[in-house]
Amino acid sequence: MINCLSSSKFANLLFVNVQIENVNAIALFDTGAGMTVISKSLLHRFCAVPEKETLRAGNNNGMVREFQTAAIPGIRIGDICVEKCKVLVTDDADFAHSDESGRIFPAEMLLGWDVISRYRWSYSTKDESLSVSLPERTAEHLSPEIKHGPVVSPEYSRLPDIHYHETEIAGVGTSQYKRIPYVRELQLRFQNQTITLQDVDICDKLYGQSEEIEALLGYDFLESRDWLLEQAFRLLP
Repeated sequence: MINCLSSSKFANLLFVNVQIENVNAIALFDTGAGMTVISKSLLHRFCAVPEKETLRAGNNNGMVREFQTAAIPGIRIGDICVEKCKVLVTDDADFAHSDESGRIFPAEMLLGWDVISRYRWSYSTKDESLSVSLPERTAEHLSPEIKHGPVVSPEYSRLPDIHYHETEIAGVGTSQYKRIPYVRELQLRFQNQTITLQDVDICDKLYGQSEEIEALLGYDFLESRDWLLEQAFRLLP
């Protein structure tokens, strides 16, 4: 299988290599995004134009905006090709972020749950590779009520001491610095494995999430672990 993992690094995020028409690009692997989002400049590079239809969508800062849409004929990722994909189109400035090391956000696209949920994804730490294939359970389909995923249920014994720091809260179309509470270390137990997270921010509200969702886990939850995602999520031994 072709390794679709990008070598690009930014904060604690996962990126994949994609190809649209003959144009190569980098996309953020974002299970928290309900729809795939691309920048206007990337859209223009493969000679496509936005449609007249617009959709309202919100980000993790609670900001709701009107987005143009576009129909993409095909997105190639590793061994698969996503045909006739409808995406949201946003300004290039919405991807203009830099991390604490001064690195520029490398992606021109967010690969959302609308695409990710269609396939089987397997990550190997030994090979540093991410492969994608058709799902094994082709008769099963994602419930239309599930817009973001996957949902997992780790356990923790207690919340450590709370501290405060100034941090950037970034989303598509917004970025703001706020003084918020956080814990320096949080130990979770999930699928018979112990996972220790560092510098976990505490938010007063999770925008766009159902009431039963109490946390948003980042890629640091998976870092240095083999995993499999096929709508449901599983850590590999």
